[in-house]
Amino acid sequence: MIERTAKEMLLTLTLLFLHFTTTGCSRRATGVAADFQGLRYFGYYADAFAGMTPITPEVLGHINVSWIGGDAADPASIVAALDYTKNHDLKAAISMPPSIFFDGNLTLAEHYQENWNTFAEQIQPYLENILFLYPVEEPFSQGNVAYGVPAAVMKNQLETVASVIKATFPSITLALTYSFVDFAPRNSAFADLPNPLPAGFDWFGFDCYGSWYSCGNQIVFQTVHSIPWYVNQIKSRLSAEQKIFLFADGFVSEANPPSPAHDLLEAGLRLELAERYYQLAASDSAVIGLFGFLFQDDYIEGSERFLGIRHWPELQKKYRQIGMTITGK
Repeated sequence: MIERTAKEMLLTLTLLFLHFTTTGCSRRATGVAADFQGLRYFGYYADAFAGMTPITPEVLGHINVSWIGGDAADPASIVAALDYTKNHDLKAAISMPPSIFFDGNLTLAEHYQENWNTFAEQIQPYLENILFLYPVEEPFSQGNVAYGVPAAVMKNQLETVASVIKATFPSITLALTYSFVDFAPRNSAFADLPNPLPAGFDWFGFDCYGSWYSCGNQIVFQTVHSIPWYVNQIKSRLSAEQKIFLFADGFVSEANPPSPAHDLLEAGLRLELAERYYQLAASDSAVIGLFGFLFQDDYIEGSERFLGIRHWPELQKKYRQIGMTITGK
């Protein structure tokens, strides 16, 4: 394999920038949302999460959904974010504090009904602005890998959660996300369950980062597929009313040891991925939302810094264009 010099990598990146910023989206924003098959919503995951840099005002001009998250012990932050969405004509995707329904091992909490009653009272004034509730992040893969919760047990728990929530708000949309781990050939949601989509849930997200054609981890999970392959596995199990949303790969893991040329090349590849996610979402009637991950460029997980969309001007421009096309802003 021939190694590239920094100059060659920068040239490659420049060509990618020129291609994807001059060709742009195939459907231009005209002040009215484009006539997609099913795609209606755009935003950035964690744009209004407590404990992270808030970026909603910065992206307000091209989103129509704000992802809200906070701690059950500090409901004021969630209420404040809901106020903001209401006052700025946004829909709210609420990433609920997981402790409402789950304990630290992702089994049902002892007092989940009381916890839910309290939370429901807090969000009830904002129901018209709530796009969906998101009770827990990646429940199947988190539960299995971190805590050994079997897929069948997790599905039953999620169906209990859905039953409790919809007893209070019958028409509320419930959502959850699958990761590539959930498609492992053994000991996973899609391997162990004939239908891994829990009853009572309406929208199903998917995320896998790093590649379009070969995403996953062969060594640990024996799972590497294209993004469309994963989406099709979910789609084949949907009912007529259920929908899919996608998380677009918009961040670069900062190189360690530092390598600005490598980071820049990776950012150029994220431009290509942005267009691919957009085209997939716009062309598939089952896809209702596209959400960038991640906009902030100061998020650190362990020793890894995520250089999000904000860090890369051309990537910002690309996602702004995509968002305006989808939302009609």
